[in-house]
Amino acid sequence: MRPHVRIIATLDEGEDPSTVTKDLQAKAESLVEDHKQHLLNSLHELENMKLRDQKIAQLERLIKTSQSELDGMRKGLPSGSVGLSDEEIDDLRHDPRDSM
Repeated sequence: MRPHVRIIATLDEGEDPSTVTKDLQAKAESLVEDHKQHLLNSLHELENMKLRDQKIAQLERLIKTSQSELDGMRKGLPSGSVGLSDEEIDDLRHDPRDSM
């Protein structure tokens, strides 16, 4: 999908239309490239925020599970009877960015 852009310029006497056209095209291309770079940076930042939020949620689950297991141990219950299995806890400790 390519946008169609129409640029209209008023030339002063003695200005070369070819030179002015090239200058306008260069400025337009620069603006488009700057906008593209800004969008790419924003997408990258959003992806980093998403990964951070996933990691926060993962750590919160790990804290909750660990706290539950700790409470159980303090009450004298066997460690396997409270919370998640050791394998599930290991999965929670895994950083999702390692798989990318």
